[in-house]
Amino acid sequence: MTFDRTAESALAMARPRRVQCGRGALRIAFTACLLLALAACATGPLPSAPPPVSVQFLLVPHADLADDDPDDPSLSPRGLAQAQALAKALRQAPLSGIEVSEFRRTQQTAAPLAARLRLAAARYFSRGEVGEIARRLQQRYRRGQVLMVTDPDMLAPLAAALCRCQVAPIHDQVWRLYRVRPASDVPGQVAPEPLPQP
Repeated sequence: MTFDRTAESALAMARPRRVQCGRGALRIAFTACLLLALAACATGPLPSAPPPVSVQFLLVPHADLADDDPDDPSLSPRGLAQAQALAKALRQAPLSGIEVSEFRRTQQTAAPLAARLRLAAARYFSRGEVGEIARRLQQRYRRGQVLMVTDPDMLAPLAAALCRCQVAPIHDQVWRLYRVRPASDVPGQVAPEPLPQP
């Protein structure tokens, strides 16, 4: 009989036992599962690369100058008319920004368009290094079109820095718009277009 009792006690040990848990243990288990699920959701998607650049810079020389100040001249009557013609030509453009230098001539050239579109013109320091100006512009603007009014001698170097491509020098002040598409997945491009004369 000893054998039977030993076998009986071994069978009793092998049988699954019913574990009794209090409500507190169930709450803790439920809370732990909930926290794990929330932690998995909170991580979200992995960070991705920045969105591709789809910005276009519209470079324009300042309009015709008056003879009033050798250091910082304002626009002549013809220049003011050119600024109005520029505003009319670009009134439908999807501009996301307007950039002007510290000089009155660039500010006055952009003023009619800025007023029409209710956009405040941002100022860049034109006497800085051209590559640094281009880098800041590309950081600031990722989408849309940006009008940039500058001195004629800055047009070619700035266009070249923005598109990372070769741009022929622009020796005389030609009333033109230069569409600059910065290099990203495709090579950069510069396309000159005539602007309407007043």
